[in-house]
Amino acid sequence: MKTYTKTVNDATISITDRKPLSQGAFGAFEYGSVLEYRVTFERCRGVLFPFLRFRNDDTGETFDMPLRFENCGGATETYLAVLDTADVCGGDGLFFYRLCFDSYDGYSETEQLRLTVYAVGFNTPDWFAGGAVYQIFSDRFNRSGEVKLKEGAVYNPDWYGGIPQHAHRQGESVPNNEFFGGNLRGITEKLPYLASLGICTLYLCPIFEAASNHKYDTGDYMKIDSMFGTEEDFAVLCEKAKTLGIRVILDGVFNHTGDDSRYFDKYSRYGGGAYSDPNSQYRSWYNFRSYPDDYECWWNIPILPRVNCDEPSYREFMFGEDGVIRRWIRRGASGWRLDVADELSDDFIAELRKAAQSEKEDALVLGEVWEDASVKVAYDRRRQYLRGRELDSVMNYPVREGIITYLKTGDCLLLAKTVENICENYPRCVRDRLLNFLGTHDTPRILNMLARNYPENATNDELAVLTLTEEERRNALSLLRIGYILIATLPGVPCIYYGDEAGMEGWSDPFNRRPYPWGREDEELLGFVRTLLNLRKNNSVLADGDFTQIFVCGGVYAYRRDKDGEILTVIVNMSEREVTLGGEYIGLLGGKTKSVPPKSGEIFGENVII
Repeated sequence: MKTYTKTVNDATISITDRKPLSQGAFGAFEYGSVLEYRVTFERCRGVLFPFLRFRNDDTGETFDMPLRFENCGGATETYLAVLDTADVCGGDGLFFYRLCFDSYDGYSETEQLRLTVYAVGFNTPDWFAGGAVYQIFSDRFNRSGEVKLKEGAVYNPDWYGGIPQHAHRQGESVPNNEFFGGNLRGITEKLPYLASLGICTLYLCPIFEAASNHKYDTGDYMKIDSMFGTEEDFAVLCEKAKTLGIRVILDGVFNHTGDDSRYFDKYSRYGGGAYSDPNSQYRSWYNFRSYPDDYECWWNIPILPRVNCDEPSYREFMFGEDGVIRRWIRRGASGWRLDVADELSDDFIAELRKAAQSEKEDALVLGEVWEDASVKVAYDRRRQYLRGRELDSVMNYPVREGIITYLKTGDCLLLAKTVENICENYPRCVRDRLLNFLGTHDTPRILNMLARNYPENATNDELAVLTLTEEERRNALSLLRIGYILIATLPGVPCIYYGDEAGMEGWSDPFNRRPYPWGREDEELLGFVRTLLNLRKNNSVLADGDFTQIFVCGGVYAYRRDKDGEILTVIVNMSEREVTLGGEYIGLLGGKTKSVPPKSGEIFGENVII
């Protein structure tokens, strides 16, 4: 039996799973688990009639579970209650509860706690844990061969100095039709480099036919964009990646298409689209308020007409035997990252996961979710992402925020609380496969974030040429190394946004999407990242080992990972003083040491006393 413990309002709550069906967590258990709740109070409080009051989040119904006296010892007394999860829900559910009791001080209720019951047999792909992920914006990673421009595209041959196409004033539209020539063959050429970094998964931003360079305005889900290559190029990439132990996941943009698409066809380029043909087979995919020019869009952006994901023909197109999801897995992909998962309904995501895993049993479905995914509310509805039928994992934006706050302020409290919340409330199999990152195509480059506050009043023309000073860059690089230690050793899987490991700078889109600086990398940073990610890859304790926070105070954050007797201790010191260790240890990133200096971090291959 496994026991999980938490202290709440001076009472200690321990949950023991009588028949552990999975690794579990304090607040997430598989359906069918029988849970023993033990609550320990100080006897001097004079506690009477304690009970747990539960509320079923799905139904709104509440029920009380009395705690009966079990024993007393010394200055404490313990109460017990037993909950069979099969008695309170029908396969999965979310519950909020409080510990309630009378005492000498009167009636009390503790802070609200959570119990997530997830579906029987829920697990997430083992292959995704252990290594690292590398996110690639295909047009900007590597160019191979002759660039063959398609109709409407503009070529910028200045790989190293070209300024990405941008609006001159905030809010102005930009065609996003400028290309630097990066392609799938270019990615394939650099697979040995990626393997040397310890990368095990490539996450590709959209690669399907679309008018833009970013491809989030899909034109045809069944075709690779000609600027990136061919279907054969994609198959070769997946096959060669596989020989190096690397999988490929694709970005799925299924909430909206482009207006210049086969399905909407606003400019009559394809023929038969919902806009250009009132009798189109795709007409029911879109919501026209007044045909044809008044239609529902994603965030009111006219070039991104929103798709009605509940339309049966659209679902068949996506999930059918020859549909989009299965087609690209069949051709080599190992899963999908779902763009704007909040915009997709629960049953759409569940059906998508079912289709993906019917094609490949261990296919991954990962969602873009910016908040706590275990209690996320979107469009006034609680989402059921992590209850075993939908997502395998999510992008870990909360931990990113905690890390950046810690590195910039020197206070680890937000990060420690965020990690604690995730470890308590996410199913363990999800926790171990969270996508931990510091930057993406949607955020400014992490070096810029760590160097200074965002220049809110700068114009795009100013941002295009605004670089860090030498001192800003030096300080940011020092912080970035610590940030990488954190995402590589906290629960989850580290993800590197292309070029961050090389020291690339850039403010928000599109300046965070410059071409990779081949031959001009920051070699010191690159060497550090290579050492760190290979250390992670070769230590299975970082893939799915237990996690314990052992010291959380001001600028010092220390935790332990352990599995089958193997222990790693991580100490990050953002304070102004060195942290003295209770002995001499060998740091896996340095050498023998008796302390951790200010503004640094270290990983130890043993239990360390501080």
